[in-house]
Amino acid sequence: PTINDSKTEEIVKGSNSTIIGAMTGLTPVTKYYVRAYATNYDGTSYGDVYDFTTYTPAPNFTATYPKSANITNESFDVIVSTDAIGKVYYLCLASGTSAPTSVDVKTNGTSISIVAANNDYSSTISGLTYNTTYDVYFITENSDATVIMDTPVKLTETTADAPMVSIHDIQYTTDISGDSPYLGKAIKTTGTVTAVKYNSSSVQQGFYIQDGVGAWNGVYVSTTTPTVSIGYIVTVTGTIMENSTLTQFSPVDNVNLDNTTNTTLPDAFEVSTEAAKNEMYEGVLVVVKRALCS
Repeated sequence: PTINDSKTEEIVKGSNSTIIGAMTGLTPVTKYYVRAYATNYDGTSYGDVYDFTTYTPAPNFTATYPKSANITNESFDVIVSTDAIGKVYYLCLASGTSAPTSVDVKTNGTSISIVAANNDYSSTISGLTYNTTYDVYFITENSDATVIMDTPVKLTETTADAPMVSIHDIQYTTDISGDSPYLGKAIKTTGTVTAVKYNSSSVQQGFYIQDGVGAWNGVYVSTTTPTVSIGYIVTVTGTIMENSTLTQFSPVDNVNLDNTTNTTLPDAFEVSTEAAKNEMYEGVLVVVKRALCS
């Protein structure tokens, strides 16, 4: 190259100065030759010739991507497609959190390898909270891992509400442990209050609800609020836990008082004293007749 080609002009300030010239508007994946030159009253002299090749740019997302699918109360999938091979990084944050930089997304996010252009690739984001909005930030990176997208692309998604599950389905199990099949899951159910538990100071500690008669139809709700009475019909949202083999809602996120008047309790189910201790009658309103006291 000579000064008749593309060049930059920098002014030298004093002897032994470091000179930096920026070369912009270059074409990606292109080999260039460069050398320094100096011009004074005596003419122009040149330095050694060097060459370099510009990097492959970060891929672009295909139109309509990224997007989401398979949304549940605790997870959803993200689907990406790009116009070139490389990687996609994503970072999921609670909605309203300050937007991350591209470096933040790469450093703290999850990667998806893109091995073919214009193909769908998916990843599942799990462990989320029901009925909650999240912002997912995406960037791309070229196949050489040398260039990342300048600005993250944001996708906003809201998880589904906690699913409605009958008390029977919460309680019914064939597992020898007696644990609920919904152990650790956030769900909601509706039932009639059949009993209220108080401490020695007459402060409510929880209550039992039932949505049918007989086995597997009762469950304990561990909460001090709101104050309930026998006969109330309530909808409970919370997480199913086991406490000394007692299946219960704990913690409880919400109790809605659906009906507080003119309600009818489910009939007490007649059982023997021996049967009353079975797992299937946990939390169920029962009656024992003709029991012998000893």
